[in-house]
Amino acid sequence: MSYIDDHPTRFNFRGDVHKAINRVQAEFPHQTFANTYVEHPPGFGGKYDLVSVDYWGGGLRNGKFAGYRGKPIGQERGNKVFRAIWHDKHKPNISWIIWHGKMWVRGSGWQAAPGGPADSDAGHYNHIHVSYII
Repeated sequence: MSYIDDHPTRFNFRGDVHKAINRVQAEFPHQTFANTYVEHPPGFGGKYDLVSVDYWGGGLRNGKFAGYRGKPIGQERGNKVFRAIWHDKHKPNISWIIWHGKMWVRGSGWQAAPGGPADSDAGHYNHIHVSYII
C-alpha cells in the first residue's frame, strides 16, 4: 500500500480554513491543488484533519484544471504561495507550516522538517503543509 492509499484524500475543512484556501487559490488561479486527508498528519488520530492543508501544483491542460495530490508545486510557485499563506492578514492562526525542508512551529520557531515515509514527501519539497490552531 502507498501513503495515499493509507491516508485517502479529503476536502473537508473548517470554515475559516476553507476561506483561507479560497484566498490562496484566488491569488493563484488554477495554480494550486489544496487537500487534506484521513489522519492528516498521521499520529494525531485525525485531530487536525479539518485544519490541515497541503498545497500541491496545478495548472491548465487543454483548457481544463489539472491539479492533484502529489503534483509538485515547484519551488518558485511554492515560495509565492508560502508567502501568501504566511502574510494572510485574515488567516486563522498557524500552528505549524512546512515548506522546502523547514518547519515553523508556534512557540518554537524554525526547525528541520520532520521525517516520514519516503512516498509522503516528508521534507515538503514538492508541497506546502499548513496546520492551523484547533
